Amino acid sequence: MTPTITLHFENCEALDIAPEDVTFLHMSGIADSMTYTPRYQSTYKSVAFVRLSVEDKPEYRRIMRWNDVVCMAVDGVDYYVRWHEDDEVDNRYQKSVIEPYSGDISVVITKEA
Repeated sequence: MTPTITLHFENCEALDIAPEDVTFLHMSGIADSMTYTPRYQSTYKSVAFVRLSVEDKPEYRRIMRWNDVVCMAVDGVDYYVRWHEDDEVDNRYQKSVIEPYSGDISVVITKEA
């Protein structure tokens, strides 16, 4: 079963990835979180490591222009990625490249070098 993926960006844009265009997905270090105050309650998942590869198509080139993926929705579940605290619009933990052997767009998001 190929997952349905939507990338959510820092500026509130979203990009749907067609299931047939996903060539690789690995996520690890997934954790559940909950925040509560008398006025607010939220539950969500966070992910420490993401590697996503998709076919290189014009509609996906947005991934290459800016390092600003905030969240990935996979089959309707939101996973928030690690974000470098010193920058509000550019995530230094995100690296996006065109893979030379496959030609796919590859995105890795992790705090580890």
